[in-house]
This record gives sequence, structure tokens and C-alpha cells, in this order.
Amino acid sequence: MPSMLAFPVKLGSNLVYIGGLYVYFSHSTPQRNAFLLLALAAALGHALLQAMFGMLVKWGVFILMYFMIKRQTLLSTKLIFTGIGLAFLLLIQSIKYDYRLLNSGWFQERPELAGESSLAIFTKLVDERIDNPDLLFGKPMLTNALDRLNQGYLTSLAIAYTPLHEPYAYGETIFKAGLASFIPRFMWPKKPETGGRVNMIRFTGYDPGEITSMNIAPLGDAYVNFGPWGGALFLFFYALMFKAALNYLFKLTDTYPTLILWAPLIFFETIHVESDVVAVFNHFVKSILFVAVVYYFAKEVLKKEI
Repeated sequence: MPSMLAFPVKLGSNLVYIGGLYVYFSHSTPQRNAFLLLALAAALGHALLQAMFGMLVKWGVFILMYFMIKRQTLLSTKLIFTGIGLAFLLLIQSIKYDYRLLNSGWFQERPELAGESSLAIFTKLVDERIDNPDLLFGKPMLTNALDRLNQGYLTSLAIAYTPLHEPYAYGETIFKAGLASFIPRFMWPKKPETGGRVNMIRFTGYDPGEITSMNIAPLGDAYVNFGPWGGALFLFFYALMFKAALNYLFKLTDTYPTLILWAPLIFFETIHVESDVVAVFNHFVKSILFVAVVYYFAKEVLKKEI
């Protein structure tokens, strides 16, 4: 697939979840809940195939939020769902490393699972944790989960390394991130890559390798560009920008009511703590263009209001 089409296709893959929300909020469809479950099943299927669970977790949270808003769920019920969600996150964290190894064909330590389907492997790992809760709540597992959630560790690496070994970027990566959001790669072959490896090497001195995804995130990006005080000021206006964008989206819903259902897609990367400014800007700008094209196509070509 041409690289210039990869991102639109990636954005398009989210339509199954947004479509589920459309159906759920449609009064003419009695089986609304079933479509939400199908959307979640699609997220689970994607997670099992790719051995990446971020999409499942994020869209699961988004869909649950819309569900509770429509049902006007009580606070006590929301707290119960929150507890269940946290337990599910811990479960995913406890099995994803083993699952990725097994899903990639590494059966040296678990030969009995060779030849099993992805779903069967996933189910087996879940069953093992139900039978032995120590695999889920034991000290090694909880320590590993805390380490994985500790984005501050990566930020501290950047603080320790910059500017002692690498000078402040003084807005270089931020400026390039803004440009990269609007300029396609065929016009700028060497435009910044998302994924974080380049920033990790440059600003922390640590190379996570080509397989592991690690990033200094917007907090680290702000520091390595502007230092502690300048970074804090940048983050204030950075957040203010997205707040203004969200307010504008709410205003547009007066004309396009269903636009609120696209908010998770548009702001998808802004809530991802590991994404650097390049990834956030890139997704934010391109998702807005994608949504605009979808609305235009529906109205002008299909002659439908969505």
C-alpha cells in the first residue's frame, strides 16, 4: 500500500466504531445495544490479530462513555464500571507480553499452545490468571504494571540527558511537527517520523530499538525544546489549543449534530500519554480533514445527511 494512503486507511478502520455509535443513537434501530457490542467485538478482534490492545482499551472507554451518557447512568454504576475497567486493564497488562510472544510463533516455553488460534491462546492466558490470581495481583505483576504506566520515567531520562548532553531544541521539533501535519511525505521524504525512537535517541541517549515503542511524550517534548519554565508555558497553550478546538467542535454540533460522535477519532491521540507532539498534531490535523471529506462525500455524492 502506498505510504500516502496508509494513514487514511488507518483512520477509516475506525468507522466501524463510529458507525456503532451512529446506530446506537438512532431511534429507528431496536437492536442498538447489539451494534455497540459488535463494535467492541471488532476492537477485540483487531487486538488479537495485531497483538496490540491500545485500540481496544481506548474505544472500549469511548463507547462506554457514550453508553452511560445516553442511559444517564448513576454515579455508583459508573464507579462499578470504572473498577471493572481497571481490573481489565490489569488483566491485559499481565498477558500482553506472553500473548505477543506466542502470537508471533515463539512456543519454546509453551509448546502445548503451538498451532492454536489467537483466540484460543488469549483465552488460555486469561483462564490461567483466573485460576491463579497471583499471576494478576502478585507483586511482580503489579510492579511491572506500575513501571509500564510510569511515563515520568521516560520524562526523567530526557531531563537528565538534556541539556547536559544534548542542547535544547528551542522549538525545532515542535515547528517540524506542525509542518509535518500538513505536508505529505512524498513532498517531504525526510519529515519527522512518529513512534518516538528518534526523540528517545536524541534527547535521552537511549535506543529502544525498532520493535519497542517508547516516547518522551508532550511533557518531555516541551522540556527538551524550552526547558522547565518554557516547557510549562508551552504546555499551557498546547492544552488551551485543544480546549479551543473542542469548544469549536461543540459549536459546530448546532449545525452538524452527529459531529459529536466523531470527537473520539479527532482527539484520539491527544489522550495518549506516550504520543509525542508530532504524532498528536499529525493525527489531529489529518483526522479533521478525514471527517470533513466524509461529510462532504455523504452530502455531495451520496446526497445524504449524516
